[in-house]
Amino acid sequence: MTLFEKRLPLECLYHWEKVKPNAICMKQACAGEWVDISWHEHADRIRRVANFLKLQGLPAGTRVGIYGKNSPDWFVVDLALMMAGMVSVPLYPGQTSDSMRYVMTHSDCDWLFVGESDDDTIENAKPDGVKTISFASQQASADYLLQDIIDTTAAIDGYPANSPDQLWTISYTSGTTGNPKGVVFKYRQA
Repeated sequence: MTLFEKRLPLECLYHWEKVKPNAICMKQACAGEWVDISWHEHADRIRRVANFLKLQGLPAGTRVGIYGKNSPDWFVVDLALMMAGMVSVPLYPGQTSDSMRYVMTHSDCDWLFVGESDDDTIENAKPDGVKTISFASQQASADYLLQDIIDTTAAIDGYPANSPDQLWTISYTSGTTGNPKGVVFKYRQA
């Protein structure tokens, strides 16, 4: 892969997973220490989460919200959604509960990944019936914990890919002039 080749995120993941599996992909601060995460470890986590989603019988195109602060698990979830053929709907910390509820309802989110946050806004925002997976340790009300999924689910095989016309993500505006507006991105626009 050269610097100027345009690659989709999953193509980049597959490339580095194969070419440099033991190279450091990212670092995470944990209890005052830096933890190295290799491309192999990162890809393995992504593959396990993608397989879990597929095993739930969720069809391609299912909308799944992601809420939480920046973390390695946020990237794991986002890439797992791509690998499983689902559509990410990012929510951002600081968004009001009314705004988050509107986005999840408007985008038809069936599932929601919840990460670290400074408050419980998401608990008040989640529409009834939405299943939650927590990648934060303190989320007692979640239906599933991300680490449990990773510990108990086999990694998906192969190199799943998405067509250029497949829906990738719906990114909502902050809603400063009314309700947030969803901007739809397909893989060809990546």
